[in-house]
Amino acid sequence: PLNMVKVIKDHCQNLRRSVIIAFQGGYPYWLALGMAIAFCIHQGQIILTQKTLVKTVENQVGLISPSKEHERRGESFECDWFPDYQTDCEVMLNARLPLDTPRRTLHKKRWLFFGDSTMKRLFEFSALRTNLVVEPFKSLSRQFQHPDPCWEEEARNGLLCQQRMSTRCQLNDFLDLQYAEEWKMPDLTKFEGPLKYGLLNSYCTDCSGCASNFLDCQIQQLFELDPVRQTCDRKRLTYGGYMSIEFARDVEIQTPMYSTTQENIAEYLRHSWNDPTSPLMKDWGLPICVINTGNHDAMLPDITLEDFIKNVKWYLNIYRYQCAHIIWLSNTAPAIDNTNYVQTQQLMVQYDNAVKDLIANTRSLRRMMSYINVFDASTKWPHADHIHMDNDWYARLGQWFVTSFMR
Repeated sequence: PLNMVKVIKDHCQNLRRSVIIAFQGGYPYWLALGMAIAFCIHQGQIILTQKTLVKTVENQVGLISPSKEHERRGESFECDWFPDYQTDCEVMLNARLPLDTPRRTLHKKRWLFFGDSTMKRLFEFSALRTNLVVEPFKSLSRQFQHPDPCWEEEARNGLLCQQRMSTRCQLNDFLDLQYAEEWKMPDLTKFEGPLKYGLLNSYCTDCSGCASNFLDCQIQQLFELDPVRQTCDRKRLTYGGYMSIEFARDVEIQTPMYSTTQENIAEYLRHSWNDPTSPLMKDWGLPICVINTGNHDAMLPDITLEDFIKNVKWYLNIYRYQCAHIIWLSNTAPAIDNTNYVQTQQLMVQYDNAVKDLIANTRSLRRMMSYINVFDASTKWPHADHIHMDNDWYARLGQWFVTSFMR
């Protein structure tokens, strides 16, 4: 045994070889595996959490199943997020998101969150709004006594931002969009929203707590040859916000050009955020988009799973041209209570699994989309009501986005 220990320690750089040596030395396979792991850890070669360690060993030893072959090639697009364990999601997104460029010391990126009141609460009740809207806006407009030096430098280099906020009605106004000559009712054969307040009041949302809030920025041409430089010690600089989209397909916002909210917001992004000729686009690139839908779609009369996915595919195919990367954030689990809501845990799991399959089986989506499952974690977390989680849930999830990818 002592000789075997020495051999294993000599080969800790190659875990697979260490296991094979121990196995050939007459030890049972799992004992050999355990010995190799133990001594490699002792030498400081592997410093990982328990969950990540198991996956690393599987990859090193070649035990990974064919169904996980894409993970071994670094192509995994999905992960499970938990309030007390985010390593898998952090590793996956860091490998897929276009966050950093090698020749920049300060990496700039814009983030937009699209969804109903569950997404709005994530944005509002966490550090997301402060990081994406409040801090950059107040720093750029010099409302802070001691503005962030990174944003102060951006202001000196010509970045100007206005904060846009919607109300429940007159939705076209906050995007400076022209109104259609006549607001058309949703097409029931296409399973379009709105259903309630927005159906009775044109250009209004069904949701009473889904006001959009984001920054709209441009870079003005400066005539100074040598702008003043400040010391910026941050790795990343981000701005963006939240845009209300309650359904996979709805007609709340209508213009002479398009009859759906999804198409009109995409058109706004195309000419205001993503103009390829603008200095802003050259400096900041396309935004990263976090999207979710399902809770409102479930209430549409006679909608089937196939109808829902058809609309989701239509939605995503529009936004893949306006986003550098799309993160699909799964629905949280509805509460198990005595209510008669149509949103059940079984239905929302079906919705989320169908979206995940859509991404996996559509090449154009899979190469630029990631899927984060928060449903499992939410089943054991306190709820505020049937649909919404408590504030601590949103605070933790939003803080994770900020600290892991935005600072």
